[in-house]
Amino acid sequence: QEQVLSNSQAFANAMLKRGYSLVSGGTDNHLLLVDLKPQLKDARSMCQVGNVYPGSPAATAGLRTGDSIIAFGPLLHAGFRGVSESIVPAVKASVGRPIDVVVVRMGEGAQVQQLALTLTPQTWSGGGLLGCILK
Repeated sequence: QEQVLSNSQAFANAMLKRGYSLVSGGTDNHLLLVDLKPQLKDARSMCQVGNVYPGSPAATAGLRTGDSIIAFGPLLHAGFRGVSESIVPAVKASVGRPIDVVVVRMGEGAQVQQLALTLTPQTWSGGGLLGCILK
């Protein structure tokens, strides 16, 4: 529990250093609300998350089947050339290092949510470095 709080606070500080605005100003628990509208006002989906395997880095980060990825580290739609040409090299270059990922998710009551997640590519008991299918 202490590690989760420490990770959340580190993520909040990293987002602030990158120029993002936190609606709450910070975090005292595992929740963090980031205002991404100024940075991602013209955001478009690069790819969609297919299967997310239990126990994988993707599952640990909070990715879910059906999420639409609008930012993957420094990658945005404008520079996106496909999963194999853009995301795979970024993942391979970041093994063991966190990548900021922004997704759009359909929430309860058809409410659209924009979420900032931290994904750390790494070897795990399954295949690949993420443990999800991106399409």
